[in-house]
This record gives sequence, C-alpha cells and structure tokens, in this order.
Amino acid sequence: MSEPHDSDHDTTEFLGLLTGEANRGASLAIAERLRTCDACRLELVDLLVAHAALTSASRTLEEPAEPAGREEELAPLRIPDEAHLTSRPAHARLRSRRVRWVLAGAAIVVAVAGVSAGLARTHQRPTVVAQATLHPLDGPTNASGSLTALAQGNDRLLTVRTSQLHVPGAQSFYEVWLLDPTTLKMLAVGVLPASGTGSYDMNASLMKGYSAVDISLQVNDGDPRHSKVSVLRGYF
Repeated sequence: MSEPHDSDHDTTEFLGLLTGEANRGASLAIAERLRTCDACRLELVDLLVAHAALTSASRTLEEPAEPAGREEELAPLRIPDEAHLTSRPAHARLRSRRVRWVLAGAAIVVAVAGVSAGLARTHQRPTVVAQATLHPLDGPTNASGSLTALAQGNDRLLTVRTSQLHVPGAQSFYEVWLLDPTTLKMLAVGVLPASGTGSYDMNASLMKGYSAVDISLQVNDGDPRHSKVSVLRGYF
C-alpha cells in the first residue's frame, strides 16, 4: 500500500471513479490530474489492483462450484427474453458496472502512462556534443565568438554567438559554415542574424566529418559559395 499523500495529492475521489459514482466533471478533473501528477497515477494503479483483486475474489465466492463427477445431457440452448435479462439481482448488476469502471480506469492509467512516456522521450535533457571558441581571421582583431552544439537523439542544435563584429553593409551579410580542415570541404549552416547570435537545427549525419566552424562575410550577389573572407573561425 502506498504512503498517504498530502493535501495536494488527495486521491479519495478516485474511489468514485472506480465505483461509477463520479460525474463527468469530476472524471475530467481526475484525468487532468493524472496527466500532470506522477504520485496520483501511482495511487490510482494501487487502487485499481486492489479493487480488481477484491472483485475477482467476490465473484469466485459467489459462483457455485459445479458438482464433480456429474454427467448430464445438455439442454437445448434457449435465449432468455428481455424480462429475464433485466431481472438479474441488483448485486450482480452492480458488480458488472464496477468491473466496467475498473477497466475504464485501467484504460485511463495506460493512456496517461503512454502520454507521459512520450513526453519524457520528447523532453529528454539535451547534451553538449561540441564546443568551440572562435578567433578572428580577416575580421576585427578584437572580435570573438563561440559555438555550442547540443544533441537530442539525432537532432543537433548549433548556437553561434559573436562579439565585436562590424555591422555588414547594405549588400553584405555574415554566414555560418561547418568546415573540414583536412579537405577544406564546407557546409553552409545559415545566415548570422544582425544581433550576432544565431541558432540552427541540423541532423547528426550532416555534422559528421566536420570539426571546425567558420563565419564568412558574404556579398549579396546570388553566389552561394564561400566568399573566401573568413572573419572568425574555431575548432571543436
């Protein structure tokens, strides 16, 4: 049995959900709590297991055992009329209704657990897989910058920060590149915003083979190639 919860995790209303006494508003409120509260989900699981066990034991005790060693000729199958179906004992109808609510409650727990697991995978903490300090080349001697690459699954988030770069002219801009220093192969990442800081999404496979970052000063002439004017560069 789980330990008692504080007032923020009062789960006594879960009994109404299991017995079918909770109205629609209460059921929706419970569902909302289950989406955000791990303690409430664990408590509901405990209640479901206990309730199902008691229901099963009660049904076993109430159902008469078939006499052993008795052989009888099977009677013809007869479909009971509607009056007979509605005349079941009240405790049998209540037990059936409770079983349906147990199953419904279990479905809620399974659904919430699935959503929680999905959210947990989606919100895994990113890890730093690459860092670099950028040094000036053809740019101002006091310019500087940095690169940080975060990994989340196969996704990479590259964040470039620069300082003391000159404001580019009306027909020029700064662009961020990945560089392989051995082969001089380059991959355009994106335009550096006027603020000097930019973030770029990239797949892990595209980063393979690159170990440096380069910032170039480009002329807006429609040529997508590197201008060969590198203002900052760093290695990771």
